[in-house]
Amino acid sequence: MALFAWNPKYSVGVELFDDQHKRLFSLLNQLHDGMRSGHSKTILHAVLLELNTYIEEHFSAEEAAMAFHCYSGMAAHRDEHDKLRAQVQSFLKKWEAGELTLNVEIVNFVLQWLTVHIMKTDHEYWYVLGTLSVETVLAGWT
Repeated sequence: MALFAWNPKYSVGVELFDDQHKRLFSLLNQLHDGMRSGHSKTILHAVLLELNTYIEEHFSAEEAAMAFHCYSGMAAHRDEHDKLRAQVQSFLKKWEAGELTLNVEIVNFVLQWLTVHIMKTDHEYWYVLGTLSVETVLAGWT
């Protein structure tokens, strides 16, 4: 059973970004399922690796769109992205050193970060990006 179910209130008005957010929540659900099934060690490493790769793809798309459309809140938004990047890297280093196991605190951290970031920070760019087509939003993204 999924810990988190998508709700339209999480939409940021850009279908591509909504789809990417849904994928991030799917990773969160994999962490939760791994913890509940007793396969937490294997799941944690696999999900952290995928999360590390996927947030780069997602953050790059968001940041490129914000830069191209001169979004005034981009610096603060990027700072939040950088904090999650650093936290995921820290989790990976701790896992590789044998100092990290999957627990409720990690699942709650990811859930809290995603929901607060989407509901607050990502919703702030809606007035600029949410009114544009996906093609226009991503213009200039390579």
